[in-house]
Amino acid sequence: MELLAVGLVMLLPLVHLVVVVARVQAGAFAVDAGARAAARSVAANPAAPEVVEAAVALSLADQGFDDGAGADVSAACTPAPCTSPGARVLVEVSYDVAVPGVPAGVGAVVPAAVRVSSRSSAAVDRYLAPPTAP
Repeated sequence: MELLAVGLVMLLPLVHLVVVVARVQAGAFAVDAGARAAARSVAANPAAPEVVEAAVALSLADQGFDDGAGADVSAACTPAPCTSPGARVLVEVSYDVAVPGVPAGVGAVVPAAVRVSSRSSAAVDRYLAPPTAP
Protein backbone atom coordinates (compact mmCIF):
# COMPACT_ATOMS: atom_id res chain seq x y z
CA MET A 1 0.00 0.00 0.00
CA GLU A 2 2.80 2.43 0.84
CA LEU A 3 4.53 1.66 -2.44
CA LEU A 4 1.37 2.56 -4.34
CA ALA A 5 0.95 5.84 -2.44
CA VAL A 6 4.59 6.84 -2.96
CA GLY A 7 4.35 5.87 -6.63
CA LEU A 8 1.31 8.08 -7.16
CA VAL A 9 2.84 10.99 -5.28
CA MET A 10 5.90 10.84 -7.52
CA LEU A 11 4.10 10.05 -10.76
CA LEU A 12 1.43 12.76 -10.73
CA PRO A 13 3.85 15.74 -10.78
CA LEU A 14 5.81 14.05 -13.54
CA VAL A 15 2.68 13.60 -15.65
CA HIS A 16 1.72 17.24 -15.02
CA LEU A 17 5.18 18.37 -16.09
CA VAL A 18 4.89 16.40 -19.34
CA VAL A 19 1.47 17.94 -20.05
CA VAL A 20 2.76 21.48 -19.41
CA VAL A 21 5.84 21.01 -21.58
CA ALA A 22 3.72 19.54 -24.39
CA ARG A 23 1.31 22.49 -24.28
CA VAL A 24 4.11 25.06 -24.35
CA GLN A 25 5.76 23.21 -27.23
CA ALA A 26 2.46 23.21 -29.14
CA GLY A 27 2.31 26.98 -28.60
CA ALA A 28 5.84 27.39 -29.91
CA PHE A 29 4.98 25.31 -33.00
CA ALA A 30 1.81 27.35 -33.59
CA VAL A 31 3.53 30.71 -33.28
CA ASP A 32 6.41 29.66 -35.54
CA ALA A 33 4.07 28.28 -38.20
CA GLY A 34 1.87 31.37 -37.99
CA ALA A 35 4.78 33.78 -38.44
CA ARG A 36 6.16 31.78 -41.36
CA ALA A 37 2.78 31.44 -43.08
CA ALA A 38 1.95 35.12 -42.59
CA ALA A 39 5.28 36.28 -44.01
CA ARG A 40 4.96 34.00 -47.03
CA SER A 41 1.35 35.09 -47.62
CA VAL A 42 2.22 38.78 -47.63
CA ALA A 43 5.26 38.16 -49.84
CA ALA A 44 3.12 36.23 -52.33
CA ASN A 45 0.33 38.83 -52.35
CA PRO A 46 1.56 42.15 -50.93
CA ALA A 47 -1.67 43.92 -51.87
CA ALA A 48 -3.58 41.92 -49.22
CA PRO A 49 -1.99 42.54 -45.79
CA GLU A 50 -5.14 41.29 -43.99
CA VAL A 51 -3.94 37.72 -44.55
CA VAL A 52 -1.47 38.13 -41.67
CA GLU A 53 -4.11 37.84 -38.94
CA ALA A 54 -5.86 34.99 -40.75
CA ALA A 55 -2.66 32.97 -41.16
CA VAL A 56 -1.76 33.34 -37.47
CA ALA A 57 -5.29 32.49 -36.31
CA LEU A 58 -5.33 29.39 -38.52
CA SER A 59 -1.97 28.19 -37.21
CA LEU A 60 -3.02 28.68 -33.58
CA ALA A 61 -6.32 26.90 -34.17
CA ASP A 62 -4.46 24.04 -35.85
CA GLN A 63 -2.54 23.39 -32.61
CA GLY A 64 -5.69 23.54 -30.48
CA PHE A 65 -5.57 27.14 -29.27
CA ASP A 66 -8.52 29.49 -29.56
CA ASP A 67 -8.76 31.21 -32.92
CA GLY A 68 -5.84 33.59 -32.39
CA ALA A 69 -7.44 35.73 -29.70
CA GLY A 70 -4.68 37.26 -27.63
CA ALA A 71 -1.92 36.83 -30.19
CA ASP A 72 0.26 39.88 -30.71
CA VAL A 73 1.06 40.18 -34.41
CA SER A 74 3.15 42.81 -36.14
CA ALA A 75 4.18 42.98 -39.77
CA ALA A 76 6.54 45.40 -41.46
CA CYS A 77 8.19 45.75 -44.84
CA THR A 78 11.61 47.11 -45.70
CA PRO A 79 11.65 49.15 -47.83
CA ALA A 80 8.05 50.24 -47.50
CA PRO A 81 5.56 49.65 -49.09
CA CYS A 82 5.20 45.89 -49.27
CA THR A 83 4.25 46.13 -52.93
CA SER A 84 7.74 47.19 -53.97
CA PRO A 85 9.64 44.36 -55.71
CA GLY A 86 12.46 42.93 -53.61
CA ALA A 87 11.03 44.17 -50.30
CA ARG A 88 11.45 42.01 -47.18
CA VAL A 89 8.40 41.20 -45.10
CA LEU A 90 9.09 40.72 -41.38
CA VAL A 91 6.35 39.22 -39.20
CA GLU A 92 6.60 38.85 -35.42
CA VAL A 93 4.05 36.81 -33.45
CA SER A 94 3.79 36.45 -29.65
CA TYR A 95 1.26 34.41 -27.70
CA ASP A 96 0.68 33.62 -24.02
CA VAL A 97 0.22 29.88 -23.52
CA ALA A 98 -1.84 29.16 -20.41
CA VAL A 99 -0.29 26.54 -18.15
CA PRO A 100 -2.85 23.73 -17.74
CA GLY A 101 -3.87 22.63 -14.26
CA VAL A 102 -3.17 25.90 -12.46
CA PRO A 103 -6.07 26.94 -10.19
CA ALA A 104 -7.58 30.39 -10.75
CA GLY A 105 -6.54 31.59 -7.28
CA VAL A 106 -2.89 30.75 -7.93
CA GLY A 107 -3.06 32.25 -11.42
CA ALA A 108 -4.07 35.61 -9.93
CA VAL A 109 -0.90 35.74 -7.80
CA VAL A 110 1.69 33.96 -9.92
CA PRO A 111 1.88 34.22 -13.72
CA ALA A 112 0.18 31.11 -15.09
CA ALA A 113 1.19 31.61 -18.72
CA VAL A 114 4.34 31.18 -20.76
CA ARG A 115 5.00 33.71 -23.52
CA VAL A 116 6.21 32.20 -26.77
CA SER A 117 7.23 34.26 -29.77
CA SER A 118 8.62 33.85 -33.23
CA ARG A 119 9.86 36.00 -36.06
CA SER A 120 9.94 35.20 -39.76
CA SER A 121 10.80 37.05 -42.93
CA ALA A 122 10.16 36.50 -46.61
CA ALA A 123 11.15 38.34 -49.75
CA VAL A 124 8.65 39.85 -52.15
CA ASP A 125 9.27 38.62 -55.67
CA ARG A 126 11.82 40.79 -57.44
CA TYR A 127 9.85 40.60 -60.68
CA LEU A 128 6.49 41.48 -59.12
CA ALA A 129 4.35 43.64 -61.36
CA PRO A 130 3.59 47.04 -59.84
CA PRO A 131 0.05 47.45 -58.53
CA THR A 132 -2.39 48.96 -60.97
CA ALA A 133 -4.85 51.69 -60.05
CA PRO A 134 -8.49 50.57 -60.11
